[in-house]
Amino acid sequence: MKNSRLLIILVATMVLSLIVMAQPASKLTWLHIEVRLADDTLFSTSSFSPTLYLLPENKPNTRVDDGTLISNELGEMVYSDLTPGTHELSLMVLAYGIIDGPKTIEISQGANNFTWKLPPLYPVAGDMLLGGKPKAEILKLQCQLMAQGGNGRVFSVPILNTTNGYKLVGLPVGKYTALIYCERGYAVTEYDIPADGKISPPPPLPVLAAGRVLLQFVDKYNKPLPEFSTITLRREIAPNFIPVIKVTTDDNGAGAIDLPPGGWRWSAALTGFTASVGAVTVVGGEETELKIKLEKLPGN
Repeated sequence: MKNSRLLIILVATMVLSLIVMAQPASKLTWLHIEVRLADDTLFSTSSFSPTLYLLPENKPNTRVDDGTLISNELGEMVYSDLTPGTHELSLMVLAYGIIDGPKTIEISQGANNFTWKLPPLYPVAGDMLLGGKPKAEILKLQCQLMAQGGNGRVFSVPILNTTNGYKLVGLPVGKYTALIYCERGYAVTEYDIPADGKISPPPPLPVLAAGRVLLQFVDKYNKPLPEFSTITLRREIAPNFIPVIKVTTDDNGAGAIDLPPGGWRWSAALTGFTASVGAVTVVGGEETELKIKLEKLPGN
């Protein structure tokens, strides 16, 4: 798996290099984008989501998707087959909740280069407490954030295990509500990232007991569906903070997820079947069975 991932990155990088090298001799129009951090190093991540629109002349309210995107995980992207003219470029870094742009750029025929400087990112680290004591190697850590005072959008961020807790790889300046959950429970906290990046160490987070939901997808005859299925769960954890948690079941339509106690709304989907929605109540320290019945669409 690791070798396949490295091969994909290598092939994408080679394609980008060939495209950039071929630009001067080509009559086509290209845009080569580098994404860099505040210290000018390339920002390596697979979570870029750029959009490029052509803004036609004499049509100020019109935006047209333009170009074909090729990207790698080294902070580089190339849009090919572009139309020369005024364009609008926006960039999302999904794993960090960064939405930057739009920026207006002029694209001329042939080779074009653009360097995108991201705002500073600051790491946040802290301890997690199990039974009142620091606990090493809390497994399956995940984190979802909501920027306070923003549009209420929830996003996942990379989180690492440390000796006694966790480390968030980097956050932009701002205030956030965070849900950190793992196989042993969950914690809810807030972070305030100041403009100077001088972050006060957060207090240790007590891990509260989660409840486990045992999922099973069945057909109209209550027989397990031998299919991979996806269920999405939502619940308000803190004021206006509704994390979105997705679970994919195994090839027997079964799965499990640990969630903070309370009422959760869920929606389930499987290709060829009718969608299903409902609610489940999670109790801390207990298991709850959730059987989801899906019926085939006509003609399937």
